[in-house]
Amino acid sequence: KLLFGDGDAAGAIAKFRRAHELSKDARLLWNMAVCEKELRHYASAARLVSDYLAEAKNLSPESRSNAEQTREALRGFYSELTLQGVAPGARVTVDGASVGTTPFRGPMPIDLGRRRVRIELAGYEPFERQVDVPGATPITLQVQLVKQRSSASLSVTSTGARDVISVDGKVVASGHWQGALPPGSHAVRVSAPGKKPYEAQLELLANGSKSLQISLEDERRGVPLWAWVAGGAA
Repeated sequence: KLLFGDGDAAGAIAKFRRAHELSKDARLLWNMAVCEKELRHYASAARLVSDYLAEAKNLSPESRSNAEQTREALRGFYSELTLQGVAPGARVTVDGASVGTTPFRGPMPIDLGRRRVRIELAGYEPFERQVDVPGATPITLQVQLVKQRSSASLSVTSTGARDVISVDGKVVASGHWQGALPPGSHAVRVSAPGKKPYEAQLELLANGSKSLQISLEDERRGVPLWAWVAGGAA
């Protein structure tokens, strides 16, 4: 109560929650609801008021009526959001805070204002939208999850800083290159003046990685013609 009086609603709700775990006193749920309202977490405040009404014993008719009126007033400060097109097992966050994993039992209460809804499901690209929440009015968000494109990673490093690195016939860097490629067969070539080119055909697996360390050899050159002529004369 001292924390709440000092304007620290977040600290106060932590204390009230722990006290409720120990005592199971329903009055602490009401205190938690007041803290959530101060933090503008209206949906959570309404849920706590509902819990208070369900758990509190021997409430006077006046106290029950006041609590029900408070819960009804809070409805104007949050909306119930329905997610459509989401497979089970998707992780849902609102403004970076975890809400849970699909499927939900019903619509998801979400506080008034502009909210960032993000949905993540293994094997799919994250889905993220800004949602304007009017309060009181139910809203629906149509979710379209796109499958992730499988990729592989390749790293090529040559001992010569100016050695030219080509991948699939395209020059990509000098000395060192690292990047993502689609799974499958890829041609790698490393070349430099006066050096014997390195060429290889690599098979990259989906979500796999390969690393190449290349040291080009000097080109072997034949003996100049003048040397043979001079030797013959001798």
